[in-house]
Amino acid sequence: MDHLFDLALRLVLVFAVGVLIGRFLNLCIVRFPCDDSFVGQLKLLFRRPRACDGCGLPRRWWQCLPLTSLFSKTARCGGCRRRIPRRFAVVELLTGGLLAVLYAFEVQPQVGLSETQLHLRFLYHAVMICALIVATFIDFDLKIIPDGSTLPAMAVGVLGGWLLPYVFLTEVWYQQPHLAFFEQLAQGEWSWLAAFQGRPEWIERWPHLHGLVVSLFGLVVGGGIVWSVRILGERVLGREAIGFGDVILLAMIGSFLGWQAAAIVFFLAPLFALITVVPSWIFLRNREIPFGPYLSLAAVVVVLFWQQIWANTDQIFSLGVFLPVVGLVMLCALASLLGMWLGIKRLFGFEAEEEFFEEWTSGDQLSFLASEVIDPDQGQWRRNAWPGGDAGRGRLQSRRWGGGGGW
Repeated sequence: MDHLFDLALRLVLVFAVGVLIGRFLNLCIVRFPCDDSFVGQLKLLFRRPRACDGCGLPRRWWQCLPLTSLFSKTARCGGCRRRIPRRFAVVELLTGGLLAVLYAFEVQPQVGLSETQLHLRFLYHAVMICALIVATFIDFDLKIIPDGSTLPAMAVGVLGGWLLPYVFLTEVWYQQPHLAFFEQLAQGEWSWLAAFQGRPEWIERWPHLHGLVVSLFGLVVGGGIVWSVRILGERVLGREAIGFGDVILLAMIGSFLGWQAAAIVFFLAPLFALITVVPSWIFLRNREIPFGPYLSLAAVVVVLFWQQIWANTDQIFSLGVFLPVVGLVMLCALASLLGMWLGIKRLFGFEAEEEFFEEWTSGDQLSFLASEVIDPDQGQWRRNAWPGGDAGRGRLQSRRWGGGGGW
């Protein structure tokens, strides 16, 4: 009973801290898209406190507290009465809930890990989940994943893998030593392949190096998988299939979880995406969806249920030197399927959609000039016009002040 009470108290504390962290994540979600450069995005976090989007009035101190957007009296601007988005509270509650669930799953007695090591592993994965939350909501809104939401977490993933060599999900390499085909191949000129059998000795000898290798391999393989599919889709379909932000996102996930988990995340994400893609295409005819949120969801599922997932995929990743061959065959199969799909679309009269590139049109230029010319009398003699039009638009006093009197 005491153990259950202690666990419940810890979960409540983790949830409360997660809600506070969610407040900071809201700041990241709002400000990161405002700058294209990585350094500029980080600088925006140290800007003055957030003001109202409607009137620019700085928010009161209590409006900067977590969950204030849930209450009607504190969720409105004191100047224009504009409501603070309730999604802020959703992000805060989601962060607290996910961190509490992660704590319940990971901080359990395990062979070979002390309680301190379990808590450090929890904090390590909590950083990844916070980065995934920021990337997910930005990708849903704008279909972009800023570097500020992935690169700092990626650095934590690599450094943490090096300094904490017990946080990885599984070892970087293991090959089944008794594969019949491998034993036949490893004879004669291919005898050097025998060196890859079993578990390498250097893993026990240099644990910190092994942790670093796990993280770096996960980064390279995770980003490489999405990059390969991105290039393949662009060559076959003639348009961008996956954004570069998704490449960095899965590379970041791989730096925390390792290359095996990154590969599993990539194959699980489309299954989760189907839940949204099918209704979106049927009712909204929307063919483009952000892929980042489903990579994030798959990463969370892999972390929470790793023991069950690894028990069913261990045999595949134990193929060792045959895995690159399997991956190459899968890429060729993907290219064939994409080509067949493109041929079927053309057969039924669906023309390939041209990729849209933003450009500055003449209409954009005219709109820009119109917004720049605030004074309608600029460049000409001042007209003694009827003031009722400006009064009806709420611009009468502004024109009088700018024109130095009049009327």
